[in-house]
Amino acid sequence: MPDILSVRPNLRGRFLGATLLFLLVAGAPLQAQARPARTLVSVNPLGLPFKYVSAELEQKTNTFATVGLSASFINIGDGSYASLEGKLRLYPNEEAFQGFSIGLGAGLTRVSEDVYNGNTQSDENRSNTSPTIAVIADYNWMLGKTKRVVVGTGVGAKRIFGDSDGFSDVNFAYPTARFQVGVVF
Repeated sequence: MPDILSVRPNLRGRFLGATLLFLLVAGAPLQAQARPARTLVSVNPLGLPFKYVSAELEQKTNTFATVGLSASFINIGDGSYASLEGKLRLYPNEEAFQGFSIGLGAGLTRVSEDVYNGNTQSDENRSNTSPTIAVIADYNWMLGKTKRVVVGTGVGAKRIFGDSDGFSDVNFAYPTARFQVGVVF
């Protein structure tokens, strides 16, 4: 039985043209779709005037959860805190990086304090590095046409499991606050 495309050459051109048109039209939406965001990198832009530095790296594990790493340093009076933590955040709205999240953190915090013995200069610097746990509640907004810019705020509490003896101006359980600006890619 002869092939229909070989019998009618005019039909062959139409068939090839229709196939080419279909591939062009069907492929256009695939090129326009952005790759889903999997990683968030953010920093605290307000930290410099307040002697506070923080940065976060967050990786989406599925639609409702992320794991991440957070590093921060704050200098308050005669004391300072330097912290490195791993974090797990759950997004109840099932849109990771977007909206409300609750989470847990665990890591290490180095607490330092200058000690004065009646002088105006520090006589000694005490420090202690100890494990920590934290609870966090955050809210992120994804901004822009492509939803790649993130502004986030949050509150929480942290507990340092260390020896507070000898420290006078340093708290080993304290509230935390978060303000981050970053990008997802």
